[in-house]
Amino acid sequence: YFRDSMKQEQIARYFKITQAAVSYRLHRGIRRIQFLRTIPELDRDDFEIELGPKFSDQDREILWLMYETTCQSEIAKRLSLTQGRVRHRFFRALNKIKELIADEARDSEARVRLEQKHGRKDGGDEEVLFEIERATRASRYAKYWTVFFAISDKHFNILHEVSLPQFR
Repeated sequence: YFRDSMKQEQIARYFKITQAAVSYRLHRGIRRIQFLRTIPELDRDDFEIELGPKFSDQDREILWLMYETTCQSEIAKRLSLTQGRVRHRFFRALNKIKELIADEARDSEARVRLEQKHGRKDGGDEEVLFEIERATRASRYAKYWTVFFAISDKHFNILHEVSLPQFR
């Protein structure tokens, strides 16, 4: 389409699918590329250091492969797991990242409340809320939440391979 300047109807005839199917796949591909250009870059060594103590080897591998491929089916093949198992572990790990961020925010809240109690900090509940928000944004896990939530939220975590009868 882009490389050879083919029309969607030509591509549809070539692959023996409908023009609507070509249009859908092109649109989805464009959205996927746009999305992939916006996700933050992660460093594998930092990833292992920061998440290593909190996640199993398999969960870290699933998370990293989701970052690299965003495709549960591909990960399932590589790790000899079912797609359902990959999905379950990915969403469980995503929830755990959210809990880790919440734990850091609770620790910050407790610290501010203690400082207020001892008169070392003013501001009341507004100061506490500000500190919770700051701690959430500054969490060492925030970048992982941003990446993996975006992958799950944009539905790029499930790609179905298309195997039409004429291509078998």
